[in-house]
Order: sequence, then structure tokens, then C-alpha cells
Amino acid sequence: MNSNARSKISAPAQKRTILNSTIAFVLAGLIVTTLHEISHLVAALILGATQATIYPNFVVTPDATSHAHDIISLATGPLFKSRIRFASHLVAQKLALIDVSYWV
Repeated sequence: MNSNARSKISAPAQKRTILNSTIAFVLAGLIVTTLHEISHLVAALILGATQATIYPNFVVTPDATSHAHDIISLATGPLFKSRIRFASHLVAQKLALIDVSYWV
């Protein structure tokens, strides 16, 4: 954005843009974190955990499960998050919000 275009935006509009962007960033973080933790919970329940509890930043499975099940349950969060990140880039590219040509 050049200096001429920037000077045409009023100060209240800039403040609204900053506030709206901050709110959107925080909400997106909360949504992605919640979905990430839900993926851990669903994986634990599918693998046989009977008493899984979800908290804001972690999932507890007090019943004894195998180490393989624990590893799979732990791996689902990052795998899910990488899929969300990939999908968001595809959507942004389709909507022409970002230019991803330099990644290729």
C-alpha cells in the first residue's frame, strides 16, 4: 500500500480495522485450539478410552490404554491441525486472498 492510499484511510477506520483483525485472530485461535483438542478426544474414544475428559488445553484419559493408542491419540492433534492449515490455504487461494505462487 503506497503512502497516498494510506493517507486516505481515516484514523477511526484504521482503529476499527485493527480491532476487527485482532478479534478475528483471537477467535480463530480459540476455534482451531478447540478443534485440535476435540480431535484428541475423538481419537481416544475411538481407540477405547471410556473416561476421556476434555479441558481447554489438553485431554485426560485416566483409564489404562496401550502406548500405541496413546501415541495415535496424541498424533491426531497435529495431523488435524496441518489439514486445517492446508484447507485454509486452498480456500484463501481460491478466493484470491493470498498469492501462493512463490511457494511452488
